[in-house]
Formats: sequence, C-alpha cells, structure tokens
Amino acid sequence: MSALLEKLKNISPDISLTLKRFPLPIFLLAITTILAIGLTNNLISSKDDFWPFMTLGFATASIFAIAGRLFSEDRGENIVALIILEIIIPIAVIGAMQIKVFTWFFPFLLPAIGIFWLSISPFTKIGKGEERQTIQDRFWILNHRAVVSAIIAFAGFLVIALGLVAIERSLSLLFGLNISDIFYQYLLPFAGLFLAPVFWLSTIDNLDEINAKELEQPDFISKSFGFLGQFLFVPFLIAYALILLAYAVQIIFAQVLPLGTLGWMVLSFTTIGAIAYLLVYPSFMRQRVLVKLFRNFWFWLTIIPLILFAIGVYIRIDAYGFTALRTLLLAGGFWAFLLTVLFLSKKFADIRLMPFLALALFSLLSLSPLNIFNGPNLNQAQRLESAILSAIPSTQSTFSNPNWTKENAKKALGALDYLHGQDQGEVLLEKVLTRFGVNYNSDTILLDIERELELNDYESDIREEKFKTISIAKNAYANLSAAPYYLGEARIDKYSSMGVSVSSLTFVIMAQAIKISDGQGREIKIELSDWLAKQNGEILTNPEIDFIINNIKYRLLIDFVSLEKGSDSFWKIQRLEGLLFSSETPLAN
Repeated sequence: MSALLEKLKNISPDISLTLKRFPLPIFLLAITTILAIGLTNNLISSKDDFWPFMTLGFATASIFAIAGRLFSEDRGENIVALIILEIIIPIAVIGAMQIKVFTWFFPFLLPAIGIFWLSISPFTKIGKGEERQTIQDRFWILNHRAVVSAIIAFAGFLVIALGLVAIERSLSLLFGLNISDIFYQYLLPFAGLFLAPVFWLSTIDNLDEINAKELEQPDFISKSFGFLGQFLFVPFLIAYALILLAYAVQIIFAQVLPLGTLGWMVLSFTTIGAIAYLLVYPSFMRQRVLVKLFRNFWFWLTIIPLILFAIGVYIRIDAYGFTALRTLLLAGGFWAFLLTVLFLSKKFADIRLMPFLALALFSLLSLSPLNIFNGPNLNQAQRLESAILSAIPSTQSTFSNPNWTKENAKKALGALDYLHGQDQGEVLLEKVLTRFGVNYNSDTILLDIERELELNDYESDIREEKFKTISIAKNAYANLSAAPYYLGEARIDKYSSMGVSVSSLTFVIMAQAIKISDGQGREIKIELSDWLAKQNGEILTNPEIDFIINNIKYRLLIDFVSLEKGSDSFWKIQRLEGLLFSSETPLAN
C-alpha cells in the first residue's frame, strides 16, 4: 500500500495525500458509486428497496467518516475517537438505513445530521475569550472554503459531463460508434459520485494550517461572499422583517389569525438570516455600516416574526394535530428561538451554535419514540381516541349511538386521514378502534371506517376542503379478459420518492399523474386528470387505468384514491390503492 501511495505521489501529491488522510471515506464513496451504477443499470435489483437504501447508507456513512477523521485530527489523533467516530459509527449508519419500523428511530434524517456534524467536528472545543474567538474564526474559514470547493467540484462535474457528451456525440457521428450507455450509465455517475467528492476531499485544509489571522486579510472569494451578504442578503432581510412587522400590526388591528403558510415564511426568513449572519461574520466585514447595523439588530428583528410563528403553528397543531411536516416546522422554529435567545445574551453567542443546535434537534427527531415519523402517529392516535371517548355517552361503556359534535368529528376525521394508509399508522389505528369494538383490518377502506364510527354524515361538512377520498362501489365489477393475470397489490403514495414496486413495475405519483417504469429503462407517464373527472363524487365509477409497456397490456384496478387540493386549486393525488393485472403471466413479465 505504501508503495502504491508513493507512485501516486509522483503523479499528484493531492491524490496520495487525500488517500492517506481519508482512506475509509474514499472506500465508502467507491462502494456508493458501484452500487449506484449497479442500480441505474439494473445490474442489481431495486425491487425491495434493500440496495437503494444500502447505497444511501454508504453515502451517508462517508459523511460521518469524514467528520470522524476531522474530529480525530483536532483531538490529536485520539485512538478512541478514531475507532468510534471514524469506523464504528459509519458502519452503524449503513445498517441503520435498513430499519423499516420507525417506532424508535427514523434513519432518513441521518444525511442531514451527518452534514451538521461534519461542519463542527473539527471545532468542538468550547474555549474562552480570545481562544473561543479564534476557534470560531477557524470554523468559519474551513466551512467557507469547503462550500466554495464544493461549488467548484460541482462546476467541474458539469464540465466533465459536457465533455463526455461532446466525445460521445463525436464518436457516434464520425465513426458510427454507439457507446452512449458506457458514457452516460457508467462514466458520468463515476465522475459525479466518486471523482467530484474525492476532489472536494483533497481541498479540505489540514487543521493546523488554518490561521484565524487570514480573516484580517481576506482573499478575493471571501470578499465576494462578504459582498453577497452585505448588499444582497442584508437589505432583503431587513425589508422582509419590516413586512412581517407590518403584518403583525395588521393582525392586531384586524383581529385576524395568521395565515396557515406563515410558519414556513418565518422559518425561511430566520434560516436565510442565519446564513447572512455567517456570510458577514468575518472581522474585515464588521465595521461596515450596513453589516454593523445588521449584526446589532438582526436577532431583535426576529422576535415579532417568531411570536407570529408560535401563534400560527399552535393554531394548526391545535386544530389538526401533529404531522411530520409540522413537527419539522416546530423544530425549525425552536432552533430559531434558541439562536435568538443565545445571541441576544451575548455571553453565549457563538456561530458554531447554528449547526450544533440543528444537529441536536435533528438527532432528537431521528432517535426517540417521538421522532418525526412516530411522534405524529402517536399524537393522531391519541386525538382519535380522545374524540371517540368524548362522543360516547357517559351511560355507555362501549361504542354505539355516538354523540358526535362538530369539533370531535373534525378531530376524528383528521386523525383517520393521517393514520390510514401507512403501515405503522394502521397498527395504532387498529389498537384504538379495537379498544372500542370497531371492526378493522389493514384492508378496510377509509369510507367503511367512517361508516362504522357513524362519521359519514359529518364528513362532507367537516373535512377540510382540500382533502377528499374516492372509493370503489361495493357492487363494482371490471372486465379483465384483456389482462387476466394477477400481479399483486399496489399501494402507491406520493411520499414514496423511490417509488412502489409491483411485480417488475415501479410506480411514482406525480400530482395528477403516475410514472411507471419497468426496470429496463422504459417508462411512461399517465395523466389522470380526465380519469379523475369521470368519477362520480366519492365513488369510483371508472376504476380501471390501462397502459402498455414493452407490448404488454396492464390494467390497474383502483379501489381507493386520496386527493389533496393544491394551492393552484387542482386536486392532486396523495395515494392510490388497487390491484395490478397483465396480459402475460407474472413469470413472463
């Protein structure tokens, strides 16, 4: 190995030094690239999500391995830190991505956690006085350079991509060589997933070479970023703050509650403000008038927006309970609130807190029974149980002849909507309904549950206008003579970004359409707006969706559709459930 590194050093000192410094991350990146190429070329199966999640696991593990390496360098090559942070944790991350039951752990926040950890891992010493200031300066320098070099690496990848396109087209036109698969399915992923990240690793400075004094004599790139912060971010943020303050005044005088979208507006405002604060942090920027004004007043300007945020989020959660997005929104608001409190105190102001607090909150949202997935499920199950209990007359011990009020029916319907259709949600739903003697299994459609709970009379009056469900009529029938072979059950929802596989086909929901691919590079997109328009209210009168791939006829027989009205007032598909049939046997497919 040492002989190989010596030969590489003669070719490029950066390559040999990078291999020596980051051997495990580079190995993990290589495995990630191999798996990704195997998936895109159908050399390995993506049917059961094992290999896609394994690929994501290796990619995420490489981030943790880099962070562990930098932490170890900062702490003087601590052997314990080296073993735990650079080896054991990355390996654990690979395995964690295969966890499918999210009761205690939601693994898909690990990439974000890894990035936050990477940003602070070389600078975990707290320090005091001037030492603490120096650590913050060095933190800024390293992360600033890392972001710049990542942008350069991406630009380099684009240049490589254009070069590969030019070479492939030239070989095809001039010599008739059809080698596009090699270029686009092998060389391009190799450049993007391996060469670009390894180049980025080679640009990470040795920690002992980072001198905080560099901020007093900045280079051109540092000045450019400072210019963006001073003349782009700061003026717009101040203007946006004034708009939010004016909106607060309007709420007070008009006595109208905040808009439902205000939470995301405020979170975007505070997040961009934190980025701007980092951009204008260097000492060479602090005496400039606009920057000085921004640094002195920014966190004061966030107080009123955060109050509006708290009111708006409280109203939504009180009315409809927790969801994954609302949980994330609440965590983001708490992050912004903590930053405001700590930075206004001056004593605790430290720019490393920005990624550190995000790291801590994302870790709680990932590893706890109240994680971003399981927490909302528990909350919605509790809301459903509370609503049912309130509807049962005090003289009864079982569920019959419920006394629903509009408020309780609204809670129950919202909870049913959220829990139905997701595996772990249905486990909780079954527990709650079974407790009250209501028949339920995973195949029970939502409309039947509402009828069993005697909620169907309230559904049209209470359910939010932006949600509706359509179910197949019980006496419906379908002609399967053109596609008589049963392939399997399809449960497709918009949250399955990797798609849902049935037999050899993969389905992905796209607003009012579904995209279907066969794993051989062939795919079609079916627009469903006309199909939805043919349905009769809440009943699926035309449940068939027909399509052809590779000369094979398929019929998707739908029995349930969940729809959400978007901001453009068009109904968008949230979930489809049905059965898939084809004109050929499953073995032939």
